[in-house]
Amino acid sequence: MVVELSVRLQHHCPFLEFSSHFGKKALYHYCSSFNDYLVIPGKLTDEQKELVQRYFGRFENLYIKEIGKNLDLTYVIIDCPGISENFDIVSSSIDQKMRKLKAIPIYPITYQYGYEYYTLYCKNIETADNFIKKMKSGIVFEVLSSKDLGNEWVVTQTAVLKQLFDELTPVQVDILKQAYEKGYYNIPREIKTEDLAQKNKKSRYAIEKNIRSAENKILNYIMPFMYLHESELHIKPVVIEKLPDQI
Repeated sequence: MVVELSVRLQHHCPFLEFSSHFGKKALYHYCSSFNDYLVIPGKLTDEQKELVQRYFGRFENLYIKEIGKNLDLTYVIIDCPGISENFDIVSSSIDQKMRKLKAIPIYPITYQYGYEYYTLYCKNIETADNFIKKMKSGIVFEVLSSKDLGNEWVVTQTAVLKQLFDELTPVQVDILKQAYEKGYYNIPREIKTEDLAQKNKKSRYAIEKNIRSAENKILNYIMPFMYLHESELHIKPVVIEKLPDQI
């Protein structure tokens, strides 16, 4: 069976330390082999931008991207610390340690209330038990819950997402990113297809066709999971272990 673990931990980490300056606000961290994205709700003040420089200025290729006219989200983007020559922080080993213990972290990582919150998948209960035992050594580490997800869930999700990304054309991905970042999907809508067409020197029809085609592909892939979710709403996951939330 595949086991989903929900855990929280504390260790020496620039992202966690940075999040302490945002009070109760949750920050979200995504990571690939090349980039780290820290997603912060709202617009950064000048003081907070100085904090970004203080914490991440020595990382490679730091920049800040504000999403939408209303600046609902701010992205802090740096090169992955693992490939940065200036990276010398022990925290880089946490993700590697998790993977070596055969626990797969599912992004985003959430920073809030002085903790890092992770969702992880282990292929069976024995792997999960070993992971918990080894992770409790040397850092603050708590298991919040452990659930049985069945045998095929992770494999199916991964395969479907890869197929989806392979189906989307580079143009469709680019237009979707522009539409999202400029507030096309906000309520009320902050940019029209005419504006996107003018920006890309294309016809309004071409822009709308790319958006609709991409949306159609995405919905075609996720709707089966929506239907499965709808049919199983009355079935609660088997709780193996749950500890009281101490927040």
